[in-house]
Amino acid sequence: MDPFLRDLRYALRTLAKAPSFTAVAVLTLALGIGATTTIFSVVNAVLLRPLPYPEAGRLVVLWETIRRESVQRRSVSYPNFDDWRAQASSFEQLAASSGSGFVLTGGCAQATSACEPERLAGELVTAGYFPLLGARAAVGRALRAEDDAAGADPVVVISDALWRRRFGGDPSAVGRAVAVDGKPATIVGVMPPAFRGLSDNADVWAALSGPTAGTGTAEQLRERGSRWLQVIARLRPGVTAERAQAEMDAVAARLSAAFPESNSNRGAVVVPLSEELFGGVRRGLLVLLGAVGFVLLIASANVANLLLARAAGRQREMALRSALGATRLRLARQLLAEGVVLALAGAAAGALLAVWGVELLATLNPVSLPSFVRPRVDGAALAAAL
Repeated sequence: MDPFLRDLRYALRTLAKAPSFTAVAVLTLALGIGATTTIFSVVNAVLLRPLPYPEAGRLVVLWETIRRESVQRRSVSYPNFDDWRAQASSFEQLAASSGSGFVLTGGCAQATSACEPERLAGELVTAGYFPLLGARAAVGRALRAEDDAAGADPVVVISDALWRRRFGGDPSAVGRAVAVDGKPATIVGVMPPAFRGLSDNADVWAALSGPTAGTGTAEQLRERGSRWLQVIARLRPGVTAERAQAEMDAVAARLSAAFPESNSNRGAVVVPLSEELFGGVRRGLLVLLGAVGFVLLIASANVANLLLARAAGRQREMALRSALGATRLRLARQLLAEGVVLALAGAAAGALLAVWGVELLATLNPVSLPSFVRPRVDGAALAAAL
């Protein structure tokens, strides 16, 4: 270890005597490493990290399709969803949801400006929605099966952000009466901070078949031709998406024959949740990662040329050291030490540039990503930089 440390100290002294060369080499490496690490951080967050749901690999999204049209993903009607749930055995759980807007009134302990009527984004969901996603309320409870039934007491679940903003994070907010779209309801739970639903912006959740959903929704629930739901499912253990797709093709064919007026030429498609969320950006990110990889390759080639040019000017030094008894291995080890110093300095500067680059991308937000995707320069990104 001592000879190697001596080599490193000598390398530092040698590079310090050539500040222009050292600065250009480190900066060139930093640009290549920084760009690559920045994009790798995004790829890692989007494509490599698991989704924030238990056993996310078994989660799929189900859509209706129209065989004669190019658009292959359509919303689902409630009667079709109900038949899918009854006839498809490939799924452990199925749930349906629909984005909706709510006007929330009242509920605050004291009348303040924060307690004014508020227009909020939300979701209408079936009872299995929260268990399927593995989401549990942080305070109170989530919606239950009895909440999603005719004659049930009107209840809602709210987000952590709404709870803190409107109710000051007071646990006693659970159980308070509010008005949702002018109809009375009771807050029964608050979801964890990271949970914003499949819509990724929900602040209120109400039962799809419950009284809070409204009369218009009740009519849509009965109409097979009214398609407005997103369906998510969890595959049974050992069942592949391909097997589930084959079964859904058979189910869709039966429904098409049974209800030709509403289901003629309509099929169903099974899409893994990761593909649904990131399929549109996966190829672009991989192409971008390959492009910055070429940038790093060019940067490395430029630094190699700089080292070769510098080596030409050090021939006399190497000849003198060889004449004094230095072996080829000793000279190679010394040059390797100088390369290690340059590489580590370039990696450190590149990691710093990557931190700024990730922050810049987060500010610009060139691609719409779910809120749980937070690219950062973590251990995996630093390992990539190294």
